[in-house]
Amino acid sequence: MASIPPSSPVKTESLTPSTGFDHLSASETASALVDPSQVQLGLWSLLDHLGIGVYTGGGKQVLAGSERSEKDFWLYDFEVPVLARMATARAIPFSEYADYLHAHGVTATIDEILSGYASAYAKHPDAFLVQLFDALKVQFSGAPSISPLTEWLLLVDATVSPNGQPEQGSSLGGAAGLAPVGLRQQAPCSISGDGRPAGFGIARSESEAIAIVFLEAVAELPAQAILVANAIEVSVISDPSEVHEGHDGPGARESVDATAQIGTIPEIIQCGFLFPQLTGDLISLGGPLAGVKLTWTISPEARDHGTLDVGGGAGAGAETTSTDRSGRSHVSFETRQEPSKGKGDEHDLTATVFVTADVRPALLAAHLSRALVDLVPSPVPVRGTATFRISWHDDAQHWTGTMTSSANETVTGDNIGLVCSGTWTTALSLTIATDGNITGTAVAAIDGPPACQGTPYTTQMEMFNAPITGTATDTELRFQLGTPSSYAPAGSADFTALTATIYGADPSGTTFTVPITSPGHAQGAQPLQFGDDASGKFTSENAFVLDCATC
Repeated sequence: MASIPPSSPVKTESLTPSTGFDHLSASETASALVDPSQVQLGLWSLLDHLGIGVYTGGGKQVLAGSERSEKDFWLYDFEVPVLARMATARAIPFSEYADYLHAHGVTATIDEILSGYASAYAKHPDAFLVQLFDALKVQFSGAPSISPLTEWLLLVDATVSPNGQPEQGSSLGGAAGLAPVGLRQQAPCSISGDGRPAGFGIARSESEAIAIVFLEAVAELPAQAILVANAIEVSVISDPSEVHEGHDGPGARESVDATAQIGTIPEIIQCGFLFPQLTGDLISLGGPLAGVKLTWTISPEARDHGTLDVGGGAGAGAETTSTDRSGRSHVSFETRQEPSKGKGDEHDLTATVFVTADVRPALLAAHLSRALVDLVPSPVPVRGTATFRISWHDDAQHWTGTMTSSANETVTGDNIGLVCSGTWTTALSLTIATDGNITGTAVAAIDGPPACQGTPYTTQMEMFNAPITGTATDTELRFQLGTPSSYAPAGSADFTALTATIYGADPSGTTFTVPITSPGHAQGAQPLQFGDDASGKFTSENAFVLDCATC
């Protein structure tokens, strides 16, 4: 749900209220929020209009808002730069925000959530937040995209009770069950705004379907958890940009490094929301982040050319590591030895290492409370890409083509009388090594529904995948379709006789022989039959056309 900012952290001291910022209209604020050079101005205008005060970790006021005490909703000054990056970060689909709500108890559908916001805001057209969303062209129907800042505003409006209301009983620094056992008592904070009404809480008061699960004890936590997530930056880089498979042994290694950092909390927290969330001496939190759980996978096409090593050995599937005290984690991809050992034409592909990051273990280790950490979205996005080129020599032949089949099943038992026919197209992909061995795959798909006299027992099979093995000579290709590795739909059967004629009573499959009629071209036909007229006859006519791309 959270979106990692695309640029370096903005220095807190550069984000101070500007003269006249409180006079911006909703449309002027919206324009400023989408202009990188004016984001600072737009943010302070936004916070001022919504009555969200800003204070230092020691309780010194930077911007007065609707807060009456430290128990109300306000922000630390070091959270404002996070909002600035969220304003200019890439847009996310609204569905990601809905998924976050669903993960924490909201049962309304995406359409119902959108409708809930639209209905709530239609009742308050003059509210600044409503006018701001209108100026930002936020849509509440279809499949809209929203900025991470808009996401945060929607969450604040749906979960946080407006400051100063009589029912405001939770505390950013004292919500029930949040303070760790044995934590020293917080000294009183002099948090007090200017008495204005809060400009948020419209959706919370108007849309029960969205807000009902966010009880008073955790009302402010989701909004703060999203800021925590956006303060963390996980990035990945790889080096070098190209690796080659080995000729006489394993090939070159590609190094991939991930780093995790959290935006700085520049001072010891002495009051407010984060005070009971940190233990011990309440030290500032910032810089490298240890304990971020990273899950690594590599694009499937690269797995035929090497293995991903995460430190505990090489593997083909998802592997996990954690960042160390320097906020770093390292994996590598080791290319294999070329089967051709340097012979043949050079080929290449672009490989991608994918990384997902779960920051919650790191935040728990940094002594943030579980109540807050549980509301931090996971995984957080990872900046950068780990892509590189893998090259290799290959003297194998690569053939592709089709098998077109017409098949007919006649069942002559006394109580059956079923006759079905159909046509199939099977995509063939064959690799012929220098020793003549064939490997490959077949993907068969039926061309429309079968024609049947009578009612089949189950659903007709529509496709199946099968491995190919065999041998080749200068004059012909001889190969078999092995036992299907998958088929669809689940629980279906083939009533057209194609699979019966290919496999019959032999699960290894029929051997097809296709003559090579000219260099790089093979073509032929092979009828098949299984059974007889007395017990049931299965027949298929199969035609083959294959061409070699590397001959």
